[in-house]
Formats: sequence, structure tokens, C-alpha cells
Amino acid sequence: MNFKKISAYFILAIIILTSTTSCNVAPKENDTKVNSKLVNTIWLLESINGDEIIYPADYKQNYIIFKGESEGFKLDGFAGCNNVSGTYGVGDHNTFAIGNIMSTKMMCPFAELENKYLRMFENAKSYKIEGYYLTIFDREKEIAIFKDAKELQTH
Repeated sequence: MNFKKISAYFILAIIILTSTTSCNVAPKENDTKVNSKLVNTIWLLESINGDEIIYPADYKQNYIIFKGESEGFKLDGFAGCNNVSGTYGVGDHNTFAIGNIMSTKMMCPFAELENKYLRMFENAKSYKIEGYYLTIFDREKEIAIFKDAKELQTH
């Protein structure tokens, strides 16, 4: 291969690696805007798009953890077969955006649920916390409900 072909492949690889299906989200607000219950809680997925999730006995439940400002407004989670990470930004009135979502790419027998879960991140626009529940909304409706894992340990 000559230098021009190598350069073209290198540029193509950079473009592919830097383009993602989600938006680049940088926190616009400081940690005081973030509901303290949102941060550092293990949120277990209960339903998505109005459908309750019934997990098989040998299935590790989908979850998400939002990190605070000191950890760069990052999130970590599990999508069913693959680990997930990304960033989020918080605004007024519990609005937020999730972006830069990355996941491992292992084959998955639960691909349909995993794909819905990953799309939920792209569509998230706001959230509400009531008791032990986190509800995530798109522009119009509820798209996911999570339950605080600590609540499951106490019952």
C-alpha cells in the first residue's frame, strides 16, 4: 500500500470512530442541579416503552448508574448482554440529555430488549424521581421506569 491509501484509510477510520448515533452531551449545569437521589444510585430497569420487563431466571437485570460532577457527569450500566457507558447533562426542571453512549458488542440472545434500552438513551429528555422510582421521558411520554436497587434489598 502506498502512503495515500494508508492516509485515506486512517482518515476513514477516524471519521467512523468519532461519529456516533448519539449527540455529544456536555454538562451545562453544575452538580447542584442534579437531584442527589439520581446520582450514585443503582437504577434497575422495570419497564421500557410501557412494557414491563420479565427477566429470565439466569438474566442479569439491566441497570444504570449516573455519576456526579466529581466523576465528570458520566453514566455506567448494563444493557442485557453488554456494558454501557456515556455522559449526561442536566438542565432546569429535571431536563437532561444522555450522549456519547458506547457499549461492548458481544452477541446477545436478548438483542431486542438491548436495542430498545440503547435507543431509550438517545430519546431521553427529562426525568422524574418519586420514592424509589426513576422515570425517564422523551419529549411526549414515559419511555422507561427504573427502581432503586436498595429498595429491593430492604423487601
